[in-house]
Amino acid sequence: MDKEGKSAMASALARDSNSFGSLKGKRTFITGGAGFIGSYVADLLIDADVEEIVILDNMIRGRPENLSHALTSGKVKLIE
Repeated sequence: MDKEGKSAMASALARDSNSFGSLKGKRTFITGGAGFIGSYVADLLIDADVEEIVILDNMIRGRPENLSHALTSGKVKLIE
């Protein structure tokens, strides 16, 4: 996805920021979290100050480098 597509996705998710804000301090689970969209959602959840993010991905299409930012937060547990 190009920069314009990523920006459009960010705008769409930002419009509904209340749903992410209600996750503050919660534990979350993302399937396919190492893919483009899943890793982006993980970054948004970190920004929303969730307590923990558990990511399940079989790495067929996902890539660990997509999670580089999320994994440095200390809030992410990756299950392959």
